[in-house]
Amino acid sequence: MRRVSIDLLVVRRLVAAFVALPLALAAAPGCNQSGGGEEEEKENEESVKECDEDSKDDDCEKEAPVCGDGICQEGETDACDDCQEPEPKPEPEPEPVCGNGTCEAGETPQSCSADCAAPPTDATILVANNSSYTICYLYAAPCSSSTWGPDQLGSSTLPSGYTIEFSEVPPGCYDFRAESCDSMYWESLGNYIAAGDYYTLTLTN
Repeated sequence: MRRVSIDLLVVRRLVAAFVALPLALAAAPGCNQSGGGEEEEKENEESVKECDEDSKDDDCEKEAPVCGDGICQEGETDACDDCQEPEPKPEPEPEPVCGNGTCEAGETPQSCSADCAAPPTDATILVANNSSYTICYLYAAPCSSSTWGPDQLGSSTLPSGYTIEFSEVPPGCYDFRAESCDSMYWESLGNYIAAGDYYTLTLTN
């Protein structure tokens, strides 16, 4: 009985050795069932290269900068809007101040009558007697009128070297006539006077 048990033990060890042999061969250095898989992996790793900013390889050329993408990249100049300095924003206009004596932008006679006077609605006429005669009659009539109307001097006269002023004259076209006390006369026809005008009528010899 003892000899039989020894033979069985030998058989078991042989079986275990055959089972373990393929595993040992697979784990041995330089032995790979794929036939050089490690070398292929190394070649694949060498063929895959990362192209970064510091790479000098010809296969890793940098992309050309794109003008208009909003980024000033290397190789772009001021000719591209991406690399131009933004223009400074204009300073806002100061708000007008009513009451400072200046009619500023944004102020009107309606919004600030203290600074902005209303536009004139009438005119002023100055008659200067530079002749050597005394003027006894002075007439002013619209150009469309066929008569002279009343004497503007009334009971007064305009001696030589004197002037007389008429204010609040409505704008329009006027004819003027002046007569001296000894029948000399002057006429000026078709004088257009605008609102705000200071019109001078000069009488000479």
